[in-house]
Amino acid sequence: LVPFALLKDYNVLPFYFLSYLLLVAIAWKVARPELRPWILLLSMANASMWTSVIGGNLDIFYILLIALAWLLRDQRWSSAVFLGLALASKQIAWFFIPFYAMMVWRHYGPKETIYRLLITSSLGLVINLPFIVWNPQAWVAGILAPVADPMFPMGVGLIGLSTTHLLPYFPSWVYTVLEGAAMLCSIVVYWRLCRSRPEAAMLLAVVPLFFAWRSLPSYFYCAAFPLFMLMAARIRPRSRRVLTPAPTFSMITRQSSPTTVGV
Repeated sequence: LVPFALLKDYNVLPFYFLSYLLLVAIAWKVARPELRPWILLLSMANASMWTSVIGGNLDIFYILLIALAWLLRDQRWSSAVFLGLALASKQIAWFFIPFYAMMVWRHYGPKETIYRLLITSSLGLVINLPFIVWNPQAWVAGILAPVADPMFPMGVGLIGLSTTHLLPYFPSWVYTVLEGAAMLCSIVVYWRLCRSRPEAAMLLAVVPLFFAWRSLPSYFYCAAFPLFMLMAARIRPRSRRVLTPAPTFSMITRQSSPTTVGV
């Protein structure tokens, strides 16, 4: 958003709209042919993501980068760079770090995990460094806002039962503990799933936010479409060796459907 600020243009709607169109175009490109009509249907009927786009939420941009990081997981630099850009743009992206590390560890080994995390963290740090130097306290507060924001409670998660007076309000630390416990449970579940269902991170990474003191609706708007996109993607068969040379993005998009055996 820096170019918009420099140009004093406060209408960022075109940027988010183009981000959504790009996400849909990528989903169409990588999806198996029989699933492409469902890609279009979900993209048009996904009211929550349209709400995020129209509302000018940065979530639509960071989830595009996160989806690309998972889609290009066979490529070290491309995947790590997209994740680093996501971390630099939205604090919710930080919830995906442990899931990305587990996915890389289970598929490519511990050494590859270290390489990618170094690339990701270095890029995120370089982009955020001016803001850290400018006001480190404000930067840390912004990063921890989804977990430790001291503002009034609100949202669509567990706290919603209290705002509607179905449950009494608990101390804020209770929600923090529940959020941490949910993160640990999500990590355990993903460790068991990531070899066969790496796309499950799109859902599991945001589950802890359901228990937050402030579980804003925008935290969950962008979970469904990237999950379906990665499930529909034509990723190479898992029976191949995972440590073989990584294909390019164009090679991924040209992967064909399972071979039909002729009679």
